[in-house]
Amino acid sequence: MIKIVEGDLLSITYGIIGHQVNCQGVMGSGVAEQVKGRYPLAFKEYKDLVDEYNQDEDLRHTLLGHVNGVAVDKDLYIANMFGQKKYGYDGGVYTNTNALYQCFKTVRKVAESLGLPVYLPYMIGCYRGGADWKEVENLLLKAFDGYEVTLMKYNKG
Repeated sequence: MIKIVEGDLLSITYGIIGHQVNCQGVMGSGVAEQVKGRYPLAFKEYKDLVDEYNQDEDLRHTLLGHVNGVAVDKDLYIANMFGQKKYGYDGGVYTNTNALYQCFKTVRKVAESLGLPVYLPYMIGCYRGGADWKEVENLLLKAFDGYEVTLMKYNKG
């Protein structure tokens, strides 16, 4: 079940905050950049993993669909979800929806095992990643069928 609420994703203090990342070792814009600034450990774990895989270009492909999670507090986890290989600002599609779907399923499994709620940015993978929202929404509904996921819709005012 999807619940959409207005609010700041990074105001969450209990649960799992998931966001899409690329395989380039850069959290340079959007929610990822905010996570990097607020939770440096989440960025370090992400960057270390990317650097490990970047030693061989072919291995970088295996990061797609992977979730790199880190506990940033006793009851708060950041899930770096590898849903795009590269990034760009040219209006192209960078999100790999199959990889993002695998991430959704992994996050759900972890959330269920820990008994934690899941929070994701509204239209994840669509603004910066260029994916089609209807497709992503359908993947969310499928991955989280029977388990609530909250999409945080940030209103800049």
